[in-house]
Amino acid sequence: MSSDIDRAWAVIVGHLDPAGPAEAAELDRLAARLGRPLPAQLRASLARHAGCPDWPGGELLDPAGIRAEWGIWTDLAAEGVFADRAPAADAGAGRAWWDPRWIPVAADGGGNSLCVDAATGRLLDMDHEVGPRLLPYPDWAGYLADVADRLAGGHGAGAAGRARAAGGSVPW
Repeated sequence: MSSDIDRAWAVIVGHLDPAGPAEAAELDRLAARLGRPLPAQLRASLARHAGCPDWPGGELLDPAGIRAEWGIWTDLAAEGVFADRAPAADAGAGRAWWDPRWIPVAADGGGNSLCVDAATGRLLDMDHEVGPRLLPYPDWAGYLADVADRLAGGHGAGAAGRARAAGGSVPW
């Protein structure tokens, strides 16, 4: 697993300028705030590179950004903001508009997040207008490999270089 993360990051670093590693204590504090352990692939990735401001489709969040984004979504859910909303039946994300087990790892600055589901390891696109949608990646390592492949193939970062996965457009 870690070798898949390492291979993907080795390519990504050739195209983007990600931050350095998060320290173990910082990752432990993040897990404590989230109330659950970080998924192993996400932890390994953050231990290698913790954030990238020029990520395809937005910003890859560092641990402080993850805490802040998760807090926003979780607070809004606790306030009942999403009480009358349900995701599309074909989104594959379940019945909840927001689930605190979803860990935002990237954000576009417009109220949308890419999340890792701590329960399953799968990725979701959390759109503030449409709701959650399961993405076609088996896990975080698969997503990073796709980003690496896209960047190596000449797709740039930012909105113009959004990664695409088989079966549809992916906002990251």
